[in-house]
Amino acid sequence: MSTDSKTKTEASRVAAREDDTGHNNPSRPPKKVQSYEAPKSPPKDSGAADSGTEPLRSASRGFGKLLFFSVGLAAAAALVLYLLLLDFLFRMHELPLFLQVPGWALLALVSGFVLWALFQTLRFWFSLRSFSQVRVPKPHPRPDGSSADDAAEWEQSRKVLSKYLKYMTSNRALQERWLELWPEEAEIRMAEVLSRAERLQEPRSLDTPSWIRELDQQVLGPLDRIADARIRSYAKRVGVKTAISPFPLVDALAVLYNAFLLIQDLAALYGRRLNRYETLFLLGLITFQVYVAGETQELTEAGMSEVHGIVSGGVTNLTSRISAFVSPKLAEGVLNAFVLYRLGRYAKRRFKPLSNA
Repeated sequence: MSTDSKTKTEASRVAAREDDTGHNNPSRPPKKVQSYEAPKSPPKDSGAADSGTEPLRSASRGFGKLLFFSVGLAAAAALVLYLLLLDFLFRMHELPLFLQVPGWALLALVSGFVLWALFQTLRFWFSLRSFSQVRVPKPHPRPDGSSADDAAEWEQSRKVLSKYLKYMTSNRALQERWLELWPEEAEIRMAEVLSRAERLQEPRSLDTPSWIRELDQQVLGPLDRIADARIRSYAKRVGVKTAISPFPLVDALAVLYNAFLLIQDLAALYGRRLNRYETLFLLGLITFQVYVAGETQELTEAGMSEVHGIVSGGVTNLTSRISAFVSPKLAEGVLNAFVLYRLGRYAKRRFKPLSNA
C-alpha cells in the first residue's frame, strides 16, 4: 500500500472518531461522558447518636453513684461493728472466766436473732413490688392571682394509686401479714379496709382530688394508726433491751434486730418497697443508730458520773453505787428508744404511697 493511501485511511478514521464524539460537527451534539463517582456516605446525625448513647450514659452514672454509696455504707457499717467488737473483746478480757462464758453465749444468741431478722426481711422485701410514691399536685398560680390544678398530674397520680390498690387487694400473702399486725379484731378491720379499697376501684363519678382524699382517709388512715402503734412498740422494746444490756455491742445488735423487724412490718403494712436510693438512705440511718447505740453507754456513763459526783454528797455509799449504775442505763435506754422512734417515723413517711396528703 502506498503512502498516500495510508494517509487517506488514517484521515478517514480520525474524521469518523470526531464525528462520533461530536467534534467539528455542529449539527450533532457531543456525547456526554459519564464519569464514575464513588457513592457518598450519608452525613452522620450527631443528634441521633447522642440521643442513643444518652440513656446508657445516664444509666452508667446512676449505677456508679449507687455503687459508690453502697460501698461507702458497707464500709461504714463494717467499721462500726469492728470498733464495737474490739470494745466487747476488751470488756470480756477484764471479766472473770465464769462471767465470760455467759457473755459469749449472749453475743451468739443476739447475733443469731439479728441474722434471722435480716434473712426474713430480705426475703419479704424482694417479694414486694416497688411503687413510686405519689405527691399531691400543688395548685399553680395564675396571672390574675387565682390558682389552678394541673389535671394531667392529678390523673397520673390517680393511675399510680389505682395500680397500688389493685395490687394490695389481690395479694393474699400481704393480707396474711396484716392479720399479724392488727392488735385485735384483725379480720374485721382488714375486711373493712379491703372493702373500702375495692370500692375506690369501682368506676364512680368522683373527681380525682376527692378520690385521693378518700383514699387517704378511708384506706391509708387505718394503716397509719397501726404503723404508729408498731413504731411505739419497737421503740419501747429497744429502750428496755438496751437499758438492761451490759455490753455496747449487744446494745447495737439489739437495735439492729428491732430496726429490721420494724422495716419489715412497715413494708408489709403499706405493701410496697422503697427504691434503691431510699433503701440506701434508710440503711444509712440504721447504721447511724447502731453507732449511737454503741457509743451511748460511754457517753451516758461519763455524763452521769459528773452529775453523780455533784449530787451524791448526802446519800449513802450503797445508794450512790446503785444510782451510778441505774442512771446511765436508764438514760441510754431512753435515748435509743427516741432514735428508733425517729427512724420509724421517717420510714413510715417513705413507705406510705401518698405524700403530703
